[in-house]
Amino acid sequence: MKEIKLAVPLTVQHLRDKYGDFEQLDNEVQDDNCILPKSDYKFNYHQSKLMFGLLLRDFNDTIREGDGEHLFVLYKLALLLYHSEKHTKYAYFVLLHLLKIVAILPEFDAHRWKWNRFYNKYGGKGNNISLDLKKEQQNKVLKTFWRALGGSCIRAS
Repeated sequence: MKEIKLAVPLTVQHLRDKYGDFEQLDNEVQDDNCILPKSDYKFNYHQSKLMFGLLLRDFNDTIREGDGEHLFVLYKLALLLYHSEKHTKYAYFVLLHLLKIVAILPEFDAHRWKWNRFYNKYGGKGNNISLDLKKEQQNKVLKTFWRALGGSCIRAS
């Protein structure tokens, strides 16, 4: 019975046959006459986690300040990150949002789309919240009112 060899050991065997004593380096990857170190997966993971955390913190700070222009810049950065990490659906939606502001919508609507995204209930700097969060808060209050209006339905009634 013949032994089946995988593609990687076959290349190593070919190099040993052609060039003699060939040693494959475990810690490095060879590519076109240069030796590249292998990726440090733990470092890459923590670096991307830290970068994403700082990006979310910047998003929250931008929303609290109500800065639509900086939010637009952050969406551009998020588009690059989503594309580089192969998250095509997120990249598509961010690209569509940016295209609406830059090219599709008229100038007046694009300005409203960029700046009318925040709500400040109490006034003052740094007290803004996003309109999505405001809508969630309104829905919670409405559901509380609906629960308070009537009793629970039972089969006897």
